[in-house]
Amino acid sequence: MDPLRIGISIGDVNGVGPEVVVKALSRQGILELVTPVIYASAAALGQYTPEDDAPAFRYDIINKADEAEDGRISLIECLPEDTVFNPGE
Repeated sequence: MDPLRIGISIGDVNGVGPEVVVKALSRQGILELVTPVIYASAAALGQYTPEDDAPAFRYDIINKADEAEDGRISLIECLPEDTVFNPGE
């Protein structure tokens, strides 16, 4: 059975969304079940800093969901470049 392609929004860029998405998609075996496409921005995901012993969170930046590859995490940049980040506010 092929992995299910799913779209994921991080929600409020200043909330817990980036952390939840990174942690959930870092779980071992998750990419065998789903092909995630995150709708956010690299800058928004970069607001969350994983623990020092966590593996690097890697993803491909793509233009449309059809470009997502099984076994990899993809990101579609969809936030304005001038988005202001104030985590926790």
